[in-house]
Amino acid sequence: MKIHVLLRRASLLAAMALLAMGSATTVMAAPPALNGKVVLRQLTPTEIKTYSLGSAQGASGMTAVGVGQPAYLDALVNAAIAPSNIVSVTWTLTGKPSGSIAALVASPLGTNVPPGNIYDRINNSGAAVTQVAGRMMLRPDMAGQYTVTAAIVTAGGSGTTNLTVQITGATYVGVQTCELCHSGGAIAQNMYTPWSQTPHATFFTRAIDGIESDHYSKNCISCHVLGYDTNTNAINGGFDDVALTLGWTFPAVLTNGNWAALPSQLKNLSNIQCENCHGPGSEHAAALGNTNVSNWPRIGITFSASTCSQCHDSAPNHSKSAEWNNSLHARVTTIPTGAGRAACARCHTAGGFAQFTDALANNVTYTTNNADTVYNPISCQTCHDPHDASNPHQLRTPQSVLLADGITTVTNAGAGAICMNCHQGRNGSVSNSIFLYPKLLQTWAGGNAFGPHDNPASDMLEGVNGWTYGKVIPSSAHRGAVADTCVGCHMQTVTNGDPAFLQAGGHTWNMTYTNSLGASVDKVDVCIKCHGPMSSFDMVKIDYNGDGVIEGVQ
Repeated sequence: MKIHVLLRRASLLAAMALLAMGSATTVMAAPPALNGKVVLRQLTPTEIKTYSLGSAQGASGMTAVGVGQPAYLDALVNAAIAPSNIVSVTWTLTGKPSGSIAALVASPLGTNVPPGNIYDRINNSGAAVTQVAGRMMLRPDMAGQYTVTAAIVTAGGSGTTNLTVQITGATYVGVQTCELCHSGGAIAQNMYTPWSQTPHATFFTRAIDGIESDHYSKNCISCHVLGYDTNTNAINGGFDDVALTLGWTFPAVLTNGNWAALPSQLKNLSNIQCENCHGPGSEHAAALGNTNVSNWPRIGITFSASTCSQCHDSAPNHSKSAEWNNSLHARVTTIPTGAGRAACARCHTAGGFAQFTDALANNVTYTTNNADTVYNPISCQTCHDPHDASNPHQLRTPQSVLLADGITTVTNAGAGAICMNCHQGRNGSVSNSIFLYPKLLQTWAGGNAFGPHDNPASDMLEGVNGWTYGKVIPSSAHRGAVADTCVGCHMQTVTNGDPAFLQAGGHTWNMTYTNSLGASVDKVDVCIKCHGPMSSFDMVKIDYNGDGVIEGVQ
């Protein structure tokens, strides 16, 4: 009997040991990384409407903020952390100008309002990336530097962190001040002259003279002049403040001569100019030439789409930002960015692509030396140059492109040429892989690799640089039949009221969308113009392989 009891005890101990091992395995599983950060969140017209925020003031999300205007602060952590494990977020205003009585206050953005950047919400697989751990708001009450610190504490092994962000409170100075330095010379690059030729530079001029439309009104002003904010706190030298001082009112009739009659002080603050996109510049101008001052250059410089979303996110009439939010460009993977990824930067970072296209424009060889590897999704400023209208649509590249084989220059790509700079094989010619790869010699800018890099769409469209194995393989006629190539199909116009609105075409670049029943639908409208009635890209046409069955083209 004692032996039986001992055996039962041994079995029990063994079972307990197994359970303990299982528990140990669970305990040893790595907790999710904190991945904490503090960001200045933009607030767009569409978001104010969508989240019922009433009279909340919009915000650009830039580090330069107009005096009396809000800076919405979000503390973000890894979405994999259980909300119950977010113990606390302690906010502290650790620095502000002498004499300031500004204080951190509760943000008006509720828990229903997600992180501002789409890439902080979901990744390109649709999985959640970050969550809001805490929010506050700062409204600078005078020009100067403000420093905000957030201490984030989590349980469950994800740890704690202290994060700091600097904010510049400033007033608006107008384009005449910016022009003093930014029209060329020893101090700064000439941004003023090329900007003056863009549609932004004359929009308000044309609008109040009745050239832009016949229904322009004072309700449209805020996006077309500088610092327009009628909130009583926002006294910062913006257009509305100066107009009130001068007694100027919006003209009753849109006609030629309205612009000419506009006081010079208001002309200085009119049209879509430097501080619309960089934030108020009084602190930047005051510190001119002194790069030792804290937080230089004390103005916003960013590739973030939130800068453009201040105005281009007011659906349904201004829907480019809403379209872009539904694109994969808005949330491309962060993997090919950061330190050590200089060879990838020209296509995987917004700043890297701008550097690459600058090299093209100046006819110099692009190198990865000092490449901008900071992560930014493929945003508005990636493809469009805000300062230069030399190319159609202010695109950063002309309408021709050299493909990966180093031989083929495509000259009929139209606006699609800018897409072809990245959506090509990238690993050089076919012979690179056949002859150089086995010898471990360099086949592309980043090293040695076999075959095309990821997305050889341009090579396929143009019918070049393919592996034909000695066969004659016909290519699609789309390269000559579709104006603007890639853009002609992927950016087809989709109007408000169409089930595909904001989901396909335009700046979504999507060719399919999900309908109200959850089914994937091909957006074939652009195809019907040439191919006639069809409902799918896989048009049933002919017996391609000679087996007696009529097949779809795909």
